[in-house]
Amino acid sequence: MRSSRRSFAVFALGSLATFSVAARATHYLGGPAWLTATFLAVGILLALYYLYRLLTAWLARSRRPK
Repeated sequence: MRSSRRSFAVFALGSLATFSVAARATHYLGGPAWLTATFLAVGILLALYYLYRLLTAWLARSRRPK
């Protein structure tokens, strides 16, 4: 199960990095500010979703009787 926890963390960082690069490229190429903000918002939301999945899986494992 350790690899699944690590993969959710990697997905969170990867989505944040991917969408922040897309936002920077949009801004650099002269795109509209709303599109830059949308890319950043999507990246943050995906990262929060993956972190939520990581925490709920961790809490479910910790509450399981041994």
